[in-house]
Amino acid sequence: MSKKIGKIKKTTVAFQLNAAIVICIFLFAFSLFVVTHQMLQKKMLTNYEESIVKEHDSVNLFMDDILDTVTKASNLVKVTYEGDIREITDSYLNSLCQRAKSIFEINSVAIFDANAKQISNTIYGKETLDKVVKTVLNGGVVSDYFNVNGKIYAVSGVPLLTGGNEIVGAVVIKSIISSDSFVTKLSNFTGMEVTIFEGYKRAFTSIDGMKGTEITDKTLIDRAKNGEEVIQKAVINAEKYLVRCLEPLVNQTLEDIEINIKIGDFGIARFLDMESITNTLQQTGPCT
Repeated sequence: MSKKIGKIKKTTVAFQLNAAIVICIFLFAFSLFVVTHQMLQKKMLTNYEESIVKEHDSVNLFMDDILDTVTKASNLVKVTYEGDIREITDSYLNSLCQRAKSIFEINSVAIFDANAKQISNTIYGKETLDKVVKTVLNGGVVSDYFNVNGKIYAVSGVPLLTGGNEIVGAVVIKSIISSDSFVTKLSNFTGMEVTIFEGYKRAFTSIDGMKGTEITDKTLIDRAKNGEEVIQKAVINAEKYLVRCLEPLVNQTLEDIEINIKIGDFGIARFLDMESITNTLQQTGPCT
């Protein structure tokens, strides 16, 4: 009997030892998984943050390209007009404006005489930036962004000259950037969602269902306006995002129009759709 009891005790001890080893292996494997998972989460979030920072350069590149397009359009009109200055007729002006709009896909072409009177047909565009026209007729060149009746435009203006370099007119060209099509193009260009804010309202956005809504955490916009780099996790329309609010888009030229006047704010967002970072974001409440 005592031999049987001793054998049972040995079996029990062996079983307990094996069970302890299995449990230790399981705990070690689980701990290793948790640590690795957390490191992977952190690495992926860091990569997302780095990529969203880099998209700042992409946004600037895209915006510069728009200004470059309207500048090329105004220069085309200038060179063509000056080359045929003795043959300028209403039909010629209509053809020239139509050609510029077609080639460069711009919104408005307006040609003025030396007295700031628009001589091109307003069906191709009507310019209301009187100070831009005045600056160009005084020999200045304008290439910048302007807020026109609540809409943001890329604007280019150049003087029209005779062979003797006498200013006889001006051409002003605009391309709207505060539009749904613009944010869609910019979103496709960057691979991220894009929003243009008017104050705290999403005036234009590539995020479905969010146009016209206000940002909940208004401090994000305020901090960006103050020059702070803002990168933050957020829940927008029930989806998880990593958000970056960029500095305001400002006018940099005509001092008499008010230099550095803010004309719009940008926000870009990277959709966080990877399963491995979902748990981290579940702890983030809605902040936009």
